[in-house]
Amino acid sequence: MICVTQEEMKKIDKLSCDIYTSIKLMYLAGNNMADIIIKNYSFKNVLAVVGKGGNAGDAIVVLNKLNSLGYNTAIYMVFDEITNSDSLFYLNDYKGNIIDNLDNLNQYDLIIDGIFGIGLNKYLDDKTINIINKLNNSNIR
Repeated sequence: MICVTQEEMKKIDKLSCDIYTSIKLMYLAGNNMADIIIKNYSFKNVLAVVGKGGNAGDAIVVLNKLNSLGYNTAIYMVFDEITNSDSLFYLNDYKGNIIDNLDNLNQYDLIIDGIFGIGLNKYLDDKTINIINKLNNSNIR
């Protein structure tokens, strides 16, 4: 595994955007992640917990591909809306479930974290902290 700092990741993102559009990068990231899940794991019930930015879109692209292959997928949105236009583009294509609570986490084999990315620069509110704690305390991968 290669680890990079936040600053290094921002540079990598910028260089990537010089080659591809942001919407294409989101598609490539999500599809590659879906391919890894398909090839290496037997998960069939997948939940993406998403925020309002670009990481939400990456997770939604994963679900779009998995859903098209017959996986049971669902999205839980931490915030009232997604504000990233690329993420909204992929959300509009999504054919799976959108849930409004996390009461039945045990029905999922895998949770994809699409809440925050490298741009997080604020303290989290209690609601978000409680959601993250609930996910971390579940026995789901």
